[in-house]
Amino acid sequence: MTISKKFKIIIGLAVLLNILHGVEVSLTHFYITNPNFYPYTKLFTTIPEAVYYVQHGMLYLSLILFFFFILGGKWRLIPFAFFGYLLVAETHHFFRSIISLSYQSGMITSGLFIIMSYFFIKQLIHEYKNI
Repeated sequence: MTISKKFKIIIGLAVLLNILHGVEVSLTHFYITNPNFYPYTKLFTTIPEAVYYVQHGMLYLSLILFFFFILGGKWRLIPFAFFGYLLVAETHHFFRSIISLSYQSGMITSGLFIIMSYFFIKQLIHEYKNI
């Protein structure tokens, strides 16, 4: 299976958008202003413990996604489907801003996730059909 040049460009732009989004939420202290993180902080007693489990969780998820890549065929699209889900999930900043009628951390780049998600998922479906 070869990934089309168009999909590679969309993936590259989506990666860049994720990096810009990360910078925006970091600069606006999303981790402090969003109460959704608070319950997770009670799962760990120390910062090193939290870092250990988050790091290993990301490692295990990466290993699973890499496994799908090496399976080939349509299985290779599962990591892209996961990435597409993350793109859609990041639109929550934009919609929270609309609901509250105020700036919410991550809103600026989150609006672009709506457009990016559309093109990403549309192309992902196209790639799936052409395998």
